[in-house]
Amino acid sequence: MPADLEELFGGLGRAADTIPLVPAERARRRGEQRTRNQAAVAAAVVVLVAVGVLVGLRVQRQQTHPADVVRPLPPVGAPIGFGEAAVNVSTAIAGDRAYTSWRTADGWVRVVAADLRTGARSWTARTVARSDDYSGVAALPQAVAVFVVPDGDDVPSVGTTANRRVHVLDPLTGRERWKRDLGGADDVLLNSHALVRMAAGTGRTEAYDWLTGAIRWSVPPGTDRPVRTVAVREPDEQHGAVSTDDRLVQVTEAGRVRVVHVADGQAVPKVTIPAPGQADTHVAYGDILYNSERSGGTTSPWRVRATDLGTLESWVVLTLPAGHDVDSMWPCGYKRLCVMAMGRAYPQTTVRSVDVAERRTVWQLGDFDGGYGGSMGEHTLIGTIGQKPAATLYDSAGRPVYVNRTDAVDWLGTDALLVQPLGGPGLVQRVRLTDGRATALGWLPAPAAAHPAGDAVAPCVHNGERLVCPSSVDVRIFSLTG
Repeated sequence: MPADLEELFGGLGRAADTIPLVPAERARRRGEQRTRNQAAVAAAVVVLVAVGVLVGLRVQRQQTHPADVVRPLPPVGAPIGFGEAAVNVSTAIAGDRAYTSWRTADGWVRVVAADLRTGARSWTARTVARSDDYSGVAALPQAVAVFVVPDGDDVPSVGTTANRRVHVLDPLTGRERWKRDLGGADDVLLNSHALVRMAAGTGRTEAYDWLTGAIRWSVPPGTDRPVRTVAVREPDEQHGAVSTDDRLVQVTEAGRVRVVHVADGQAVPKVTIPAPGQADTHVAYGDILYNSERSGGTTSPWRVRATDLGTLESWVVLTLPAGHDVDSMWPCGYKRLCVMAMGRAYPQTTVRSVDVAERRTVWQLGDFDGGYGGSMGEHTLIGTIGQKPAATLYDSAGRPVYVNRTDAVDWLGTDALLVQPLGGPGLVQRVRLTDGRATALGWLPAPAAAHPAGDAVAPCVHNGERLVCPSSVDVRIFSLTG
């Protein structure tokens, strides 16, 4: 999924990468669609992509096993209790540690760290701030970032974004290193070199050192100020909060593009994208910048453009039928781009896999009533959020390989999916991408306490060896490898 904190945490804004604000009409229609789907959202919040199952093809389906014939998933250490009830809980993994943050009913935000090898507490819970709202935690090997809305700020109305504050902690001790206020509309990127912010109010771009919070470099907006700043990612990096590439891409008011090096702020001279029109979404993967744009007036079709960041060649790879808006874009195979589009009729969401060089649609899925998408190599995972939520894995030809209608589904490395119960208890499985074959890893017990009513059910987070499962009172760690 193109990646910003909206994608990562829902409420975290744009701290991992940026998704530009959508036009008011499009936002209104998405709001109406989400209202109709409200009953199904909780069951699909962890599904990464969306579409119905093609009829007539054989598919490996979810394999269910009773608890008494499947061994328990091995626990790693003892549960780490919060000592209080949590309203919101967020967990992130970096290196050999897991970081869990939560907000209490009276607004206090705290963070605790756990050693993934032993399950032991790495440091006691740290109180970060008192907050009107709380977005979540992101982690890098060199820093832990917690995003909050400072206490006393007005709760924004629908369609607006509150100011945020980032608190950066030392991952070894949990002590706060520095904090900084961020505008609600600022583009904020988490990069392995620095935290980068483009101030929406001024257009100035700054990079903050993870260790000290000092400004490492600052780029003034100039006469043609930037309006979008996005991270450059490799295709299989699309699922993470942190980018490791040394480049970011900025698009200016005039539709020009400049590449900025995160390490030192040096910028490649600006070039012009031909006829950018009413540009909406920008994402960058490898050496290609993709954007969606209007071909004419507000009722004209949207199209998707590719711009080579090396040669500066720019071309249109897809033009959508009138009445369809681009919802998201991500790489889905060698020189392919997946485009999820939403129609004005309901339901009318489609996913197209487009050959970027040949400018042709390789396969297409739809219509369905909303969803999310992502890919790993040649495989694509689509999750629906309509009346029949499901996660469906597709191969490079758009043929379904695996379907799951009840659980949380996520990538497990580059060759498998991890299937886990949503809210537990239930079976944890590894699903092979090539043929959809499921292997039981163990039975996950019920959480120590259910999440409060109205709080979204958060799935466990994981790396290749550990599953970290927070509840509203504690966090537990399990082994995925026995």
